[in-house]
Amino acid sequence: MYRKLDLNKTGETSEKLKLRIEDRFPEAGLAKVCWELYTVAKESEAKFAFISKPIIWLRLLFGVLIVGGLGTLIYSL
Repeated sequence: MYRKLDLNKTGETSEKLKLRIEDRFPEAGLAKVCWELYTVAKESEAKFAFISKPIIWLRLLFGVLIVGGLGTLIYSL
């Protein structure tokens, strides 16, 4: 049911949570945990943007290998 995370909303929520915890419990280490969660969400967003881009040269390489393999198979028959 809940299989997707919106990285923007995760970052916003953890930032708001950090501010609320700092207001209520200024000496607690929990605010640092929320800040770490916010940092991880932002880093994940950058990594996701990099990973989601297609790698054109790899697709071309596999295309050439498949065509070469099929050509070799047809030639051998």
